[in-house]
Amino acid sequence: MIKIKLIRLLLFVTLAVFSFKLNAQQSHLTKEEAIERVLAYFAENEASSVDYNEYSAKLSKIYDDPIDLNKCTNEEMASLEILSAIQIINIVNYRKLSQGFASLYELRLIEGLTKEQALLILPFVKVSEVERLSPQITPKNLLKMGKHSIIARYQRVIEPQAAYLPDEDGNVTYLGSPDRLYAKYKFQFTNKLSAGITADKDAGEPFFKSPNAQGFDYYSGFIELENQGIIKSMVLGDYTLQFGQGLALWNGFGMGKSSMVSNVAKIGKGLDHYSSTDENNFFRGIATTVKWKKIELTAFYSKKMIDGNVDTIDEGLQDGLDYISSFDETGLHATTSDFASKDAIGQQVFGANLGLLLSRGKVGFTWVDYRFSSNFTPSTQLYKLYQFSGDHQYNSSVNYQWNLNHIFVSGEIAVDGNGHVAVSNNAVFNLSSKLGVGVLHRYFDKSYQALYAAAFAEGSAVQNEQGMYLGVNWLVSSSWTINAYVDFYEFPWLKYQISKPSTGLDYFATFEYMPSSHFNFYVRYKYEQKLKDIASDGVYTKQQLNTEKQQLRFNVAYGDPASFSMKSRLEWSWYEHDDKQSGVLAFQDFSYRWAKFPLKTSLRFLMFDVNGYDARIYTFENDLLYNYATPSFSGKGIRTYALFQYELTQNIDLWFKYGITIYSDRNVISSGDTEIQGNSKSEIKFQIRWKF
Repeated sequence: MIKIKLIRLLLFVTLAVFSFKLNAQQSHLTKEEAIERVLAYFAENEASSVDYNEYSAKLSKIYDDPIDLNKCTNEEMASLEILSAIQIINIVNYRKLSQGFASLYELRLIEGLTKEQALLILPFVKVSEVERLSPQITPKNLLKMGKHSIIARYQRVIEPQAAYLPDEDGNVTYLGSPDRLYAKYKFQFTNKLSAGITADKDAGEPFFKSPNAQGFDYYSGFIELENQGIIKSMVLGDYTLQFGQGLALWNGFGMGKSSMVSNVAKIGKGLDHYSSTDENNFFRGIATTVKWKKIELTAFYSKKMIDGNVDTIDEGLQDGLDYISSFDETGLHATTSDFASKDAIGQQVFGANLGLLLSRGKVGFTWVDYRFSSNFTPSTQLYKLYQFSGDHQYNSSVNYQWNLNHIFVSGEIAVDGNGHVAVSNNAVFNLSSKLGVGVLHRYFDKSYQALYAAAFAEGSAVQNEQGMYLGVNWLVSSSWTINAYVDFYEFPWLKYQISKPSTGLDYFATFEYMPSSHFNFYVRYKYEQKLKDIASDGVYTKQQLNTEKQQLRFNVAYGDPASFSMKSRLEWSWYEHDDKQSGVLAFQDFSYRWAKFPLKTSLRFLMFDVNGYDARIYTFENDLLYNYATPSFSGKGIRTYALFQYELTQNIDLWFKYGITIYSDRNVISSGDTEIQGNSKSEIKFQIRWKF
């Protein structure tokens, strides 16, 4: 019954949208609206939850200092993560042929660039203005021209959760309050100097009390110097590194398979500062990139303590010797056992990257060495047989990029300290002004070990995988676009819940209609097939069946995000393994910026009916600035939220969000420490930003 109601609701809203005509032209987007639109575009193309906080902070920096279309490098354009390698080359070629851009509207003339992509990047690019003398870094200029911003955030689940309730003896599991606290300070001086401090306390973590007397549980900071002579960039503090195709060294944000089907070539920024809240995926120390003529050299050193479980051998000849039994990447320190594993392991990482700029491409050489304070000994589960062990490993690689006008090829070959190899090669073809094709092949030896890698792959690790990917982007007309990909892959060794070598495949297709910047409609279908062990009484056996998951989505968006906009969605999901699961989800969004009042309001009403966790459906939610999320839904119920952004003064902005999920098929939500007695879960969030 609820499924029929969902369909009727969407049909009603869709008809209302089609009958409503908005004549206003595209307005100038604020920073928040521009970032929100890009992140929503990415999140709709991801099948799981992704941390967009770091990426949104990068977009904020680019918005404040837009990329100059008449001067930018390929790496600068690639940092937007929106354009394919061929599209970037076409921008550069157009710049050469036309002797520079005269207007941003010329983006619509770029071969292979869709209308939606042009709208997405518009707020983050500019055309050269009259050259002005760049101010020097002096105490007077820093005080007079430096820009500061401070963000403070509070959020909390309202209902009491099990870990905060006292047991029979009056003890509680979590040592801190259910409040989550976040603070961030950022300083920016032109494009030459920046600095920042980030502090974060997760829900349940103690705050200014034992065993965490220093206040926030997590602190991060950096100072970055840029564009000073041969120094392209120098970071003291926390930073990320991205080189090649990610086989040896890549941390921070990076896109995988998405509806931008021809974006298979990674073009890493190299060195960048880090200011997000992921407590693991970054380095801490010093790093420098120097550029001299056609040579770029990056050298780095990192030393920090990381979380993990350290045990002691208590028998045999090695009695009393410490070893690492596991790494802990949750970042949560709310219980006594959490604090026992906090900062228990010493980590050192150092290395270098040498890049040679060629007339039509680039060649790079990467070397990274990492060491731990004790030997890591993984569990004896068979699928972990080839995972990293010991206290030391290194990776070295060679990567290349080559531009052949309508063909862009790139790749990387990497080797670890044990001689095992990983290879990734790709090519992007611009077959015509309307047809683009991306092809990628990867081979990761089952024994290859790279702890700080992140490549284009099906699995989460650069190990035990080989596959072939083909993506096609077809601009049928100025309004119609078809994107499709197919990915075949093989796992030569066992994986979690797969007790034999296996294969898998993905199919994906999107049909999109966008006649103007105010209207967008698409239909999307995705199919995944993988092998998985069969579970019997909650225990996985060594017998396997193929899993099949299908998703079908209808989405329509209408209006101007700078004034009034609406979005409607209807999505189905089907999952089949040793049982069958299915689900449907529908939501309606409204967003309105008041004309005579400095307030923007965003509302959502969502209903879901999903009869199994494996058929869960993900959706992107608008949230506080730099705090985006993609929650999943299973079970039966409704969710609604209201988000308000108020401009208190020219320099002070306020955000408030209230959201609630009500289930109709249960009286207990979640389990373990986060269990809630009842059928509803609600949260409040508040944020203030002060710019001066």
